[in-house]
Order: sequence, then structure tokens, then C-alpha cells
Amino acid sequence: MMGYQKVNLSELLSGTEDAEQLHRILSDFSCPYNKDVENFLHTKAIEFTRQGYSATYLIFASYQNHPVLVGYFALAPKFFHINLKNTSKTLGKRIRKFARYDEGMKRHLVSSILIGQLGKNYTHGYDALIRGEELLKIACDTVREAQRITGGRLVYLECEDVPSLIRFYEENGFSSFGTRELDGDEKDAFSGKYLIQMVKYLK
Repeated sequence: MMGYQKVNLSELLSGTEDAEQLHRILSDFSCPYNKDVENFLHTKAIEFTRQGYSATYLIFASYQNHPVLVGYFALAPKFFHINLKNTSKTLGKRIRKFARYDEGMKRHLVSSILIGQLGKNYTHGYDALIRGEELLKIACDTVREAQRITGGRLVYLECEDVPSLIRFYEENGFSSFGTRELDGDEKDAFSGKYLIQMVKYLK
């Protein structure tokens, strides 16, 4: 893995960075394969960071001796319900340690960290400077750093029902266990009617 610089957006907002320059960096990000990822960075990341809803991390690489934005991810605390019958025995046993049974839902309620956004920057071909596996690993490593302080071992995400996308996450240790219907404000961003729920146990 080549050297990457991970920058928490909150540090840029609280520092001496030029506001116009920061907006220029964020607005230059493009992800044609996932407009939700693109729109989040353009319109929500700064406000969500200021309100404490999520933490956005920008990933930079050196290109022609200049740092360029190659991708980003956003993390947030998350509770989700899971039917452990939809997981392997080993994963179910691990999840049970961090869950409580919800009698009303007849499922386990789990506290986790959500990878809410994850995407590469396709502007100027910068996506070629980082592989998806590398970006996901940086995100999971950041979750591990947080869990060393707070506790926990699980990371959660949702993705579209696209075979290649599901396979990508499965090849990187995630397991699918259910679906979640889209909220009203999500229906314009995704083509389907639901998202695939996936979880990973971080060793």
C-alpha cells in the first residue's frame, strides 16, 4: 500500500484552512458510480461534521508532487437490528456479545459504527491512485482506532443490491444479513427499493 494521508474534516474546519480552498477541494470530488457518495461530500459533510452527526475523513495521495484528494469515507454511531439466523454460527456468536435481544422486534439490537459513505474520486483520474480495497481498509482501521477507546468489534454498512458491489464487500470480510427499505429522501439517490445490510467483525 502506497503512502496516504488521512485528514479528519473537523480538523480542517477548526483550523486555519482557507474556507474557499476547502470548498473547492470538496466540490472537485466526483463519483459517477454513486451519486449519493458524491452529493454527501458536496452538500452534507461539512454540516454533519459541525453538528456531530458523523465524521468525514479525506484521503490524499501525492500526484506530481502535490497532494490530491483520492477518496473519502464517513463514519457514524449506529444501532441496527439483526436476525442471527441469517448469519453463520461463528459470526452470530460474536455479534451476540455486543447485542441485546429485542422482544418486540424478535431480533438482536446491535451497537456499531457505520461506514455511511465510501468512495473514490474520479476527477482527473485520481481514482487510479487508490484501490477500493485500500480505501476500505483505511476506513476499517479507523473504526478499530475508535473502538480501542470506546470498545466494540463490529462495523456496519449498507450497499445497493449490485452483485459486483456485494462481492467486493464479501471479499473484504463483510457478511450480508438482511435488507433495509429506502427512506423517502433516499429514493432519488438509489435505483432499487432497498439496501443490502452487511456487517464485519474486526479482529
